[in-house]
Amino acid sequence: MLVLLQQSQRGARPSKAVDLPSYNDKPSGNTLSGKTVPSGFVNWVSDLTQKYALDIASGKLTFGLGFAAVLAGVITYLAISGFFPFGTSPELVLGLLLLDLVLLLALTILVAWRLVALWMARRSGTAGSRLHVRLVIMFGLVAITPTIIMAVYSALTINLGFQAWFGERVAQVISASVSVAEAYLEEHKMVIRAEILAMANDLNRALPLYYQDREAFANIVNQQAQLRSLADAYVLSGSGEILAKSQMSFSAAFSPPSRAALAKAAEGEVVLLASERDAQVRALFKLDRFLDAYLYVSRFVDARVLNTAMQARHAASDYAAR
Repeated sequence: MLVLLQQSQRGARPSKAVDLPSYNDKPSGNTLSGKTVPSGFVNWVSDLTQKYALDIASGKLTFGLGFAAVLAGVITYLAISGFFPFGTSPELVLGLLLLDLVLLLALTILVAWRLVALWMARRSGTAGSRLHVRLVIMFGLVAITPTIIMAVYSALTINLGFQAWFGERVAQVISASVSVAEAYLEEHKMVIRAEILAMANDLNRALPLYYQDREAFANIVNQQAQLRSLADAYVLSGSGEILAKSQMSFSAAFSPPSRAALAKAAEGEVVLLASERDAQVRALFKLDRFLDAYLYVSRFVDARVLNTAMQARHAASDYAAR
């Protein structure tokens, strides 16, 4: 109204009335999903964006981080592959991987920041903001993709390298454990083989006493067992019947030989048997001067060695199955 009065006083043509904002209007601000966003937040984002607009808009910071990420990934690959003549250590490789992770996070944060800034510009109606968003997304993918590829490749390379390096040595350790345990058992088998041959020779010479005095023959068996530090000594028939035995039996229960072992011993061989259940090494041999008799002896071995041998064999089979 004041404008119309002034124009009429000056003799000018009256112009259209301009509606002045009323004090009852809603406070100014940007809207997001039907909700009012305080103009202070928009101004803060705008000021902060303008503060770093020179570096961010030109892409120098993004390009620098992208180049540093690719360079760090290449150095990490060279360190893992053993390219450097001075060698590498696990601490160096871990440090390079952490550097790759930091650069990747920095690139992600920078791209996210630019997307937020462009989103705010788009909300305020700045021309070309949609194109800027697309360009930022494409540039972010181009900058981050090589770093992600190098990080995944480095992780896979380290995993395969550790498997190759440790796998060979683990296999060697398992093989060595099996070899040591087997050598221990073979040594005891050789000792008990020599003992049963010597004892069988003595009992063959005592054959007349077996038919004359069974008790005296049993005493000879007992003396031979004590002399040779045997846990048990039995003289068995082909059917498994006990003809004579040592008086001191350290086994919990008598474990007769199998039919296959008796058949093999009947051919004149020394049959060696190792029992992991009761930690004993047994030997079976035919007394050739007797009509149908076999000498069956046993000796204790270290149960820990037998358990170690069993565990080593199981570990070797499990490792080979992988």
